[in-house]
Amino acid sequence: PKYKLLLELLISLIFYTIYIFMGYDTSVNLFTNEVDLKFLFGPLIILMFISTTNSTNLTDGLDGLLTASTIPVIIGFLTLGIVKNNYIVILSSIAMLIALLSFLFFNFPKATIFMGDTGSLLIGAYVCVCSILLKAELLLLLFGFVYILETLSVILQVSYFKITKGKRLFKMTPIHHHLELSGFSDIKINLIFFILSTLFVMIGLLWELIIK
Repeated sequence: PKYKLLLELLISLIFYTIYIFMGYDTSVNLFTNEVDLKFLFGPLIILMFISTTNSTNLTDGLDGLLTASTIPVIIGFLTLGIVKNNYIVILSSIAMLIALLSFLFFNFPKATIFMGDTGSLLIGAYVCVCSILLKAELLLLLFGFVYILETLSVILQVSYFKITKGKRLFKMTPIHHHLELSGFSDIKINLIFFILSTLFVMIGLLWELIIK
């Protein structure tokens, strides 16, 4: 875990360096206002990278789960990329979407290939980069709702366990394992997470393209 965290920190710093070198600004969209974070933009990127990659890593716990949860997210970023004429996001999102759909073909229960940390951390990093390039950092909270839900379930479980000195809030975390132990099949859990992800991506797009 320590080496993984160090590598995530290193990669986020490399991304930040390239980002600044290419002339991108350090502002973020806070609802309808643009705020220039200046030197605080670097720590924000590091925080986003580490939290997002580890959240997607936690979500990769059942065959096809992370892939099914991420496909709506990539479609959401692709839509925003088209609206904002960001060709880097458009082309990379199409490539990522093809990769995920191809992977899902072999990873749907029962899986014949697995992505492991390499794939799950990559997905988290990619989702993070898209939100930064599109100036939609806050939107990541909606697009990544499933990832946040998975992470929160682990945090709540550990906290509750410590406070109650041994009692559990869920049967097992991340929460997809709780559903699994409650009798839900892998396919049903995948479908629940896919629907949740799609719903929150639609809410995010509604906010970004219409309300805001």
